[in-house]
Amino acid sequence: MPKKTRSKPDWASKVRELRESLHLKQPPFAAELGSTDQTVSNWETGRNQPSAEHYIKMGNMAPPELAVFFYRQAGVDMRSVEQAITTERARKSPTKKTPKN
Repeated sequence: MPKKTRSKPDWASKVRELRESLHLKQPPFAAELGSTDQTVSNWETGRNQPSAEHYIKMGNMAPPELAVFFYRQAGVDMRSVEQAITTERARKSPTKKTPKN
C-alpha cells in the first residue's frame, strides 16, 4: 500500500524559510526564540504549530515582507502595527528647527 504523504502547513515552510534566511541552524534559532531545537524541528515539519508569542518573536526577527505573515498568524491587528510604526517613526524623526534671525 502506498505511503500517504502529508503536505506541510504553510506556517511550517515559513518558519524554515525565516530560519534559513537568517543563516541559522535550528539550535541557535531556537535559542533566539527561547525554545528548543526539537520544538523548531516540530514546527518545520508541521507536527506542532508555534504559539502566538513565538510567531511574534519570529515576526520581530523577519524582514518586513515575511514579518507580516508571522504577525497575522499571531492574530495581531496589522492596522495597529502600522499605526505604532508610524508613531514611532514620527517620534524618532528629527524636527526641523528654523534658524533664529
